[in-house]
Amino acid sequence: MKSIGKILVLSTSLLVGSASIPVTPLTVLQAEAAAVTKINKTTYQTIANLNLRSGAGTKYKVLITIPKGKLVTATERIGSWYKVSYTYSSKEKNYTKTGWVSVSFLKTYKPVNKSSVIKSSSGTISKQSTAASSSKISKTHYQTTTRIHMRSGAGTNYKIVKTLPKYAIVSSTERKGSWQKVYYTYTSKGKRVTTGGWISKSYLKEYYRYYKTKTTYYYTKKTTGIYATPDTKKKAISSIGSNNVFYSSQKVINSLGQTWLRVSYKGKVAYLPSGNVFLTSVKTFGKTNYITDKDTFLYASYGNIHSKLTSVPKSSIVSSGLIVGNWLRLSYGGKAGYIHISDLDRYYGAVNQNQNEANQPPVITETPISGKLFVTTASLNLRQAANTESSILTVLPGGAFYYPTHKVSNGWVKVTANGVSGYVSGDYFKEVTTGDPFHRNGYQFIDLRKPSKVTSAQIDSYINNYLGSKASVLKGKGQAIINAGNKYGVNALYLAAHAILESGYGTSNISLGKKNLFGFGAYDAAPFVGAVRFSTIEQNIEYIAQEMKASYLNPNSWKYNGAYLGFSTKTVYGNTRINSNSEGMNFYYASDPKWGQKIAAHMQRILPYNNNDYDNAAVDTRMFDYPSRPAGADVFPAGIKAVANKDIKLTTQKGSTVVAITLKKGTLFDISEKHNDYWIKIKFNNKDYWTKDIQFDKYKDYLSVKNLGRVTVSSLNIRPTASTSQAAIGTFYLNQYVHLVLDTAGNPTMDGSKTWYKVKLADGRIGWVSKQSKYEQYIIQELK
Repeated sequence: MKSIGKILVLSTSLLVGSASIPVTPLTVLQAEAAAVTKINKTTYQTIANLNLRSGAGTKYKVLITIPKGKLVTATERIGSWYKVSYTYSSKEKNYTKTGWVSVSFLKTYKPVNKSSVIKSSSGTISKQSTAASSSKISKTHYQTTTRIHMRSGAGTNYKIVKTLPKYAIVSSTERKGSWQKVYYTYTSKGKRVTTGGWISKSYLKEYYRYYKTKTTYYYTKKTTGIYATPDTKKKAISSIGSNNVFYSSQKVINSLGQTWLRVSYKGKVAYLPSGNVFLTSVKTFGKTNYITDKDTFLYASYGNIHSKLTSVPKSSIVSSGLIVGNWLRLSYGGKAGYIHISDLDRYYGAVNQNQNEANQPPVITETPISGKLFVTTASLNLRQAANTESSILTVLPGGAFYYPTHKVSNGWVKVTANGVSGYVSGDYFKEVTTGDPFHRNGYQFIDLRKPSKVTSAQIDSYINNYLGSKASVLKGKGQAIINAGNKYGVNALYLAAHAILESGYGTSNISLGKKNLFGFGAYDAAPFVGAVRFSTIEQNIEYIAQEMKASYLNPNSWKYNGAYLGFSTKTVYGNTRINSNSEGMNFYYASDPKWGQKIAAHMQRILPYNNNDYDNAAVDTRMFDYPSRPAGADVFPAGIKAVANKDIKLTTQKGSTVVAITLKKGTLFDISEKHNDYWIKIKFNNKDYWTKDIQFDKYKDYLSVKNLGRVTVSSLNIRPTASTSQAAIGTFYLNQYVHLVLDTAGNPTMDGSKTWYKVKLADGRIGWVSKQSKYEQYIIQELK
């Protein structure tokens, strides 16, 4: 028995790594020879880091190590070994592994009537399902914070109904413990589909929509609270009486669907519920005299919440030609301010004999406009005059495009529809930009899963004719494009045009420096650093062909809104996408509403459109998985300094979910590498760490890099001084990252003229490089 005990102690250390947990030797030995028994599906929780093995025993291969505190589901038993399934997240995707674990390191998971806080596989803290009864809540809109499973019940042991993408918008009216029952609407095969299920609330954040509007005046119709945020979660900043005027240029629809207005209150941003205000405006009229009917005050602005400039005695005569809400602008005692109209009467005395006797309404004017496209955001009455009292001529349908003829000074718009001219309210008639939804017989609306008759020679000739002698990584790649299109069932002519548009015919810095023709991963905030690095142009073309077929051209993907280029429609003010007037790949793929139109134009120039080529062509319906992200990294020079703008969690190994330390906001550290999968290698206290906390679409929320330069010209001489008078001591090349030397204040060191950067070479030497000429920038700062 002593020898058996030694063997079992060794096996235990292999099973749980460094965990030291006592085991009953005889029980484990017998388990490896026992028969398989089916058991009811049961959820357990690990009590230590636990190896998941391919068989019921320590001699079997380790499939994955399950961290302590994770939930697993058991369905079979062999002695003291359970066959379990374990679900975890990696690279924003969820995976499930099935294998065997020892019962010695499991405890039965029993939900209680309070939330159980468990650290998820992604390192985040999430609340698991509870046994609490469900309760109804006000309809609330949420946005998912990561790619997440929607389940048939309130717990991880329930069936997956659908996997929702990151940033998906869902609504909820029911809660059970820390789980929300949500509804998600998406497009499938051209139809809108709504699916319901349960999601842990830890992966949801309340969804607030912010819209820029034209500056509009409102006055409070009753006493109302004014708040620091567009909701009532916190106590009101103050209580505002009726008849106070505010102006606003932004509205917010909060998670409950309530509309709030952003206003200024005592110099700070604040919010008012829209239901407590009336719309008003600034109106001018002929100069009119008034007399105060009681003692009152002249206020600094339109409302009694503002400071009192001076007192105005009863029977004082004043003049005004402008009113905001019910507040007249006037002067008294040498000071200009506002008095509420209820404190005044019209004055018809002698002093007024040379003035206009009538309080004239403001003059409404019309200004001709042309070439501006508008869309109705709802069914809209076309009226005979520019006001809601005039008769209705007809009703314009929602989502219809029009070119109006005039803008009216009161915010209305004049338009002709079906031969009838009239006026519509500008509140529901928005000026937009769009990518030509009107001409549908062309490349912009063909099914991109149909093949093209284009040849490699036609693609190469089109590219070469444009480039001439310019350097390009796209030259001679016509056949590679056709091969990728054939392999994945994607129109090769589209692939060529897409590459041409995104890469400037293969001349962009991202295409030259990263062999990335399509700007894949190039966020607006950090285009070059964010972009994925490929080893060859052929690899990049094939990757994108598979990516497009698996997502935008796949009816089962959330990105699918039609297997064609399509268009997007966005408001001119606010740049907000109008979903009902956006279609195809352009719905999600590009921020430019004319992206599909531009690609179609390249396709037309390469091979003129022929309807017969596509009418009877078969759709390639083969389905493909998303391609695996290629290996690759941006390696920065030593000594690149960054400061944390928020707490950042660090691990000791790439891919690990175990947090080693947390960099606190304001901490200075070195940034070393950025990998294609967005893992970042950093150095802190002379030790290497990794993080995937940083989102490159908004990197400034996470860090600011102080001294990372990148060369933007083909070559850049390095001089010993900040001058061209001495011979160069070296050369930097296009897209090379450069160490900018910091001064004592922590900023890049420059010469007195602020036109040269001090740099440090890989061998430790110090030099200087010119920042820019009159016409071009030689070096830029990245991630600053």
